[in-house]
Amino acid sequence: MDDKPSSQPPPIPPQPLQYASGESAKPPATYSEYDRVADKVGFVPNVRAKDNLYQLIAGAIGIVIGVVVAVVMQADTVFYVAFGITGFIVGAVGYGIYLGIVGLFRGKPSRK
Repeated sequence: MDDKPSSQPPPIPPQPLQYASGESAKPPATYSEYDRVADKVGFVPNVRAKDNLYQLIAGAIGIVIGVVVAVVMQADTVFYVAFGITGFIVGAVGYGIYLGIVGLFRGKPSRK
């Protein structure tokens, strides 16, 4: 056998187990806690499925309005797509601004 020292450090001894109890055992933040903070701050990303669905619907309505405007203007077919995309952007961004403003008032306590 060699009496040469090895180039690897000795293994790390096992650490004692520490069990959480009381306040340190709280579950991680949930979406409802995120929503509560987001409502107090306002204009932060929204994770509410209902709000996001309404924003998608607003964008779809914007597409329909944009295409109808192109038809009324008797524009070329290319403009149907352009007006539809513009309508989607205006509808989705407009509803997003609405959600941001509503979010500022959601977190405030109501006065009775």
